[in-house]
Order: sequence, then C-alpha cells, then structure tokens
Amino acid sequence: MSETLVSSLVVSVIMNFVSGLFFFKDKPLKESLLPTENSKDYIRKIYIAVGVVINFVIAILLANTCEEQGTIFIAKRIVLISLLWPIALIDLKTLRIPNKFILIGLISRVVILGLEFLFKAEALKITLIGEVFAAVGLFIASVLCSVCIKNSVGYGDMKLFIVMGFLLGIDGIWDAVFTSLIVLFIVSVFLLLTKKKSKKDAIPFGPAIALGTYISIALIGM
Repeated sequence: MSETLVSSLVVSVIMNFVSGLFFFKDKPLKESLLPTENSKDYIRKIYIAVGVVINFVIAILLANTCEEQGTIFIAKRIVLISLLWPIALIDLKTLRIPNKFILIGLISRVVILGLEFLFKAEALKITLIGEVFAAVGLFIASVLCSVCIKNSVGYGDMKLFIVMGFLLGIDGIWDAVFTSLIVLFIVSVFLLLTKKKSKKDAIPFGPAIALGTYISIALIGM
C-alpha cells in the first residue's frame, strides 16, 4: 500500500468522523427527519454509511489517479467531499447550510496551509493567489446571481463557494461549479415538470453542489 493511499485514507477517516459527529448533532435536521421521540434515527445512519463509503472510494481513486499531484493536493479534495455529504442532506431538508461545516472547512484549510508552508513553500504563493481568486470570484458571481435571480443562491451557498475556492483553487473550481449547475438545472426542470416545486419556490443548491463536485473529482480528479 502506497504512502499516498495511506495518507488519503487517514485524512478521509478523520474528516468523515468530524463531519458525521456534527451531522448527528444537527437538531433542525433531526427534527425534520424524526417528528416523534419514538422514531428511530435510521435514515441518518444509512445516509452516513453511504456517504462515508463513497468518500473512501473517491479517496482511493484520488490516491491512485492523482498521486503525482501530491498528498496535500488530494487532502484538500478529501476535506471538501467529507463536508459535502452532510451539507447536502441538511440543505435538502432544512434549506440551510450550517456555519459549523463552513468553519470546519476553513480550519482544515489553515491546517493544510501549515503543511504547505513546511513541505511546498516554493509553490505556496502561486497556490494561495489561485485560491483567493477562486474564492473571491465565486463569491462575487453568487452575489450577482442572488441579486438578479430570486431564490437562486442563498447565504449558505455563498459561504460554501468561498470554502470550495480555497480548497480547489482556480484550476479545479470551475469544473465543480459547472457540473453542479448542470445537475441543478436537470433537478430543477424535473421538479417543475412534476409540479413538486413552482418557480417561486427555493430549490436547495447544496445537493447539486455535492453531486456535481463528486462527479468532477471522481472523473477528472480536479
């Protein structure tokens, strides 16, 4: 077993444990899934199991296909996908993206920044410039979308885009966003045609971002 694969799996275990811990403690989500005290929390347990398995599979794929990019490159993507599976269901059920997951993403990026300073200092400046441009560019684009199209992008989505910019950088973010927009378009058309949503209803962006990012990372590694 390669050193990159071991490191990827360790990061995946840690991040999925942290995400799962906060996911289980999310009271609004629990109330939306379990209306009575006697109900079993089986829905979230199944969802967590599926989310963690998918994350491990993608971590292995990244370790095998992006080994030349280095462990730090892979770790950033593992951090992101570990945050997206809890965000997806919470946003779907409650139309909110909790700040605690945004904070976990930013703290993880700071930790990785320390590792980059120690092991990849020569490329750190270029990396940070690309990530700042990605984060700021996505934030501005999301604000414009929110102003121009009602119920298109929420504050939670804006904050998530900033985290994505810092974790994926200028080279990786656009594939994830483009794929997420395609997913959102398909889902939105389906919901409108089946009359499950109207044009005035807000459609959660979190699940589309999660699925789009998963597809992008799984297919091209970003």
